[in-house]
Amino acid sequence: MIFNVYQKIRTKELRTLVDGIDRRSRIVCDILRQYLNDEQYVDYDYYIKMKSTLHMDLKDIEQQIQLLNLSLIIKTSPLTPSSVFEDVNHSLISSASPSMTTIILLTYFKTISTSA
Repeated sequence: MIFNVYQKIRTKELRTLVDGIDRRSRIVCDILRQYLNDEQYVDYDYYIKMKSTLHMDLKDIEQQIQLLNLSLIIKTSPLTPSSVFEDVNHSLISSASPSMTTIILLTYFKTISTSA
């Protein structure tokens, strides 16, 4: 369930990001075609596509690492709301994304329900 919520949020964010990038990319590509030969343009196009792919992969990996770290905090700490939320709040300082906060809270409540 948590993964589905996370996936829906990520899909919506990525779709918005891709739409904006595509729109700007078309404008830049039209300008570059006037100044670059075919081989140079193909190299540029490959570089840009790989860079954005690697950047998105990096963000996904960073968020997965953060979720795993928070999951470890939740599972290894005594399950008192004050202690868990204190640890989670400390971990959220680096990432104040509302979607991440939702996922963390869902993970916490799922952990409580499965351990009770």
